[in-house]
Amino acid sequence: MTELILSDAWQGWTMSNDKLVSPGGFIAISPDGHTQEQAITLNDVFTCPKAAEEWNITEDKLKRYAREGKFLTHECTRSGRNWLITRQGMVRIFGKKE
Repeated sequence: MTELILSDAWQGWTMSNDKLVSPGGFIAISPDGHTQEQAITLNDVFTCPKAAEEWNITEDKLKRYAREGKFLTHECTRSGRNWLITRQGMVRIFGKKE
């Protein structure tokens, strides 16, 4: 089993059955902005380059959105020099993948 090391921004988050679990439980945001319980797996977390490639946008635009706080706090965080962004955040802002 591979050990997952998370940055301080992910303090309190844990892994359970290959799912990333927030301190308050599983989190996802519906298009209307309401919190729903839903599992977030590691397949739902992207690095900035991977998210930009998947949604066909530039990394610069994605990083700017992350810095400007356009993502909700549980949708995006820094891990060292890298941004980690959830699928739910990408879909909320940019829509479903092309």
